[in-house]
Amino acid sequence: WFSIGDERIGQGRDSAKRYLEEHPALTDELEKKVRENMDKLALSRGKSAAKPAGKGVDVSADDFDET
Repeated sequence: WFSIGDERIGQGRDSAKRYLEEHPALTDELEKKVRENMDKLALSRGKSAAKPAGKGVDVSADDFDET
């Protein structure tokens, strides 16, 4: 079962997706909460939301062969 708080919204992924499609106000509220807490979610996984994932790489068109 997928739940939001104490409310069960569907048994299985497809049922939960269908419920969210039928309740756009709830979907909007969930999206708002996720966006507000993105930094907490990233930090809980040991990552910083403000830092890039890896080193940057310099690439130009000259690096590729024309075929």
